Amino acid sequence: MQQLEHWFEAFLAELIDSSGRVAFQRFADGNELDLKIAEFRTLLAGLSPESRHLIARFDRDEALRVGTPEQRVRILATYAKTALKLLKSGIVRSRGTIVPAPDFSPLTSAIPGLESILRDRWLEIQTCLNAGACLSSVILMGSVLEALLLSRALLSPGEVSRAKRAPAKGRAIQDWNLSELIAAALELGWIKIDPVKFSFPLRKYRRLVHPGGEVSANVDLGAETCEGCWSVLNQAVEELLNSV
Repeated sequence: MQQLEHWFEAFLAELIDSSGRVAFQRFADGNELDLKIAEFRTLLAGLSPESRHLIARFDRDEALRVGTPEQRVRILATYAKTALKLLKSGIVRSRGTIVPAPDFSPLTSAIPGLESILRDRWLEIQTCLNAGACLSSVILMGSVLEALLLSRALLSPGEVSRAKRAPAKGRAIQDWNLSELIAAALELGWIKIDPVKFSFPLRKYRRLVHPGGEVSANVDLGAETCEGCWSVLNQAVEELLNSV
């Protein structure tokens, strides 16, 4: 989001002079101003779906096309200020990009068919993040993390079962919960993330599936939490792949 804010700020700076007035003289050429309006429309396209009303109004605004250069630049500057204000307040976000899933195959051979499911969930997580659907994204992230840790454990069942942090009573690895899998993976060096960074929402993602569980969890599922969980998941995946 900060990068998109920077672009909007840079765009606005081109429309305003040092005294804070609209610098319409810079765009006396109508073609140049048309290109500037098109450039701003491209910036708007980078905003999250919450900005659709602003974009629709911008697209319908005839004054941007038939007014004098001064009027057109003044209106364009107003739109730029509004978009920047909405971005900084968090009302709208950057639409974001979708990063392809890594190659999970070195980890998933113990569970046939798992790799394609994880690839789909990896993309869906980012779709949720870009749309601001934090609860859904955290639940999906927790499921991906648990599946990968379980797959890694099944690749080395003897080693993981002998870990000091392995669950008591010799439960089957498939029955371990996420916290138990994390503890064993940390002990064996499969992942090296500071345990504190394994945020509560990821550990308790199963509880969050149920509304009552979310109430008892009493956890903030804002954008910062989601971004932190996404960072943890990416680091964990990289380290698990390196451990094979």
